[in-house]
Parts: sequence; C-alpha cells; structure tokens
Amino acid sequence: MPKKRKGRKKRAKARKTRSTEKGFDKWGKRFGKRMEKSGEEFGEEMKEFGKKMEQEKGLESGSCRPYQGMWWRAHWHKRHRFSFFGAIGPFIGSIFSVILLVIGALVLDYINLWLEVALISYITVFILGNLQWFFAISLVLGYVNYFGKVFPRARWLFWPIGNAVGWTFLFWIGAWVLSLINMYTVFGTFSQMSALLYSNLAAIFVVLLVLGYLMVGIKRLMHS
Repeated sequence: MPKKRKGRKKRAKARKTRSTEKGFDKWGKRFGKRMEKSGEEFGEEMKEFGKKMEQEKGLESGSCRPYQGMWWRAHWHKRHRFSFFGAIGPFIGSIFSVILLVIGALVLDYINLWLEVALISYITVFILGNLQWFFAISLVLGYVNYFGKVFPRARWLFWPIGNAVGWTFLFWIGAWVLSLINMYTVFGTFSQMSALLYSNLAAIFVVLLVLGYLMVGIKRLMHS
C-alpha cells in the first residue's frame, strides 16, 4: 500500500509539473505575441515620427512646395502665424510696446509722488527721454524676426542684424546703469566706463555685425 501511494504521489506531481509547464508555455506564447504586437506598433509610431520630422525639416528649410495638401497649409500657417497684421505687424507691435512703456513710466512717476525715491525718478526720466530709441530698436528687431520667418532660406542675412542690435541695446542699458551707479559712489571709474561705452556704441554695433556675418559665412561654408 505505501508503494502504491508513493506511485500516486509521483504521478500527481508529474501531472502538476506538466500542467505547470504547459501553463508557462501558453503564457510565454501570449507574452511573445503581445511583445511582437507592441514592437510592431512602436515601429509604426517611429516611422510616423520620422516622416513628421522630415516634413518639419522641409518646412524649416523652406523646401516645402505650395499646394501639397495639409503640409502646404501648415507651411503657410508657420510663416504667417506670428503676425496677424502681416507686414505692418512689427510696426504696430513697436507702437504698442512704446505705449506700454509710457504707461509704465507714468504709473511709476505717479507712485513716486508719495515715495519720493530718486532711483524711480531716474528710471522714468530715462524711459520717457529715450522713447524714440526704444521704438527704433523694437521696430528693427520686429522686422528682423518678420523677414526671417517670411524668407526662411535668407534668414542668415537677417540674424546678424538682430543679434548686433540686441547686444548693442544691452551695452546701452549697461552704460546707463553704470552712470546711475556712479551717482551713488565716490569713485570715478563707473563714470569713465559709462562714458566709454556711450562713445563707442556705434563701433560696438559695427563690430558685432561684422562678427555675426563672419560666423554665418563660416557656418555656411562648413555645411556646404
């Protein structure tokens, strides 16, 4: 009797082992099918992504031709979405920016009637006394951005201009800040540095412009 029981136990264990192996085989097959399906879906998604990236590159380089269905519409939207008013958009934007500056300066000046802080007075005088320069800088940067988007292939012609104008504007603000600091210190170094920057703003602009075109020219030669 003990031998029969042992044989039954062995057969039961064998059946369990076989059923377990079959279960693992079935699970492995199901898992393999799922992984294969996921891999195929991932491959399709990557193909679609690659196509979209190639089409985006075509749009950015300006190589997209008109009348190509949805991509022609995307190309048109990409060129003109930045300005609702078209070619006069940067001009209107510059006027709006100057109006905001004037409003901000007047609000500060009104608040300063109670505060009587000299720094706020210097800031408002600087803003209101240089509105024409703020307008000109905003106008130039706006049209550089506009023409760079309307003519993407010729963007390299406009980028150095915007870069030179932007950095010259920062040097101008820096010169004013140095002159402001000089009013609160006994050292004449800040005054000299400010005067040096003010007197060489035109030269700084020209140097930055030349360097910008040199960088663009070298980059285009390297990629040609």
